Amino acid sequence: MKERIYVVMHASVNKTNESNKNGVVDILFASKDFEKARAYKENLAPYEVAAIYPVDLDKSLNLAPEKPALSIDWTDLQ
Repeated sequence: MKERIYVVMHASVNKTNESNKNGVVDILFASKDFEKARAYKENLAPYEVAAIYPVDLDKSLNLAPEKPALSIDWTDLQ
């Protein structure tokens, strides 16, 4: 079995005005231990939008059918 890590990804939307909004996705935490990743995600503020993704090491994510991604809209934060 390939070595795997678990990444906690976070998404947010910045609103500068009604017509100018931009989204940001970043990785907050990475671990070989799923339980550590889960604990990290659970300790985020309740309004934080985050997900845990398993990632095999030495594998291109560019062509992966389920590459890590989060989708968020400004209205998700209302």
